[in-house]
Amino acid sequence: MSVTRHVVSGEGDDVATTPIFDQYTTYAEREGVAVLSNRRFRDRLNDLADSNILNKRRGRGKGVQNRYSLAIDVGTAIENLPKSNERLGQTADELRSLR
Repeated sequence: MSVTRHVVSGEGDDVATTPIFDQYTTYAEREGVAVLSNRRFRDRLNDLADSNILNKRRGRGKGVQNRYSLAIDVGTAIENLPKSNERLGQTADELRSLR
């Protein structure tokens, strides 16, 4: 959802890990969900890249972060967000309204 937000809001198709994590933290706190550690969150991003939901462009180390983009169409990503009455539905509705 965090990567999708960056795409639909026009902030770019290729986003560094830190802004994605910051957006995730905002969503998790708003929804009352326990926030994953930065390490666990990065593992989840890698899982999504391995599942071909996200594309990953590796950073070069020394402070250069990995960058992620949607590997699927943004419309498909939005279609598969939770419904309004489901968990994370408020956040999903916000993303739909940005499009």
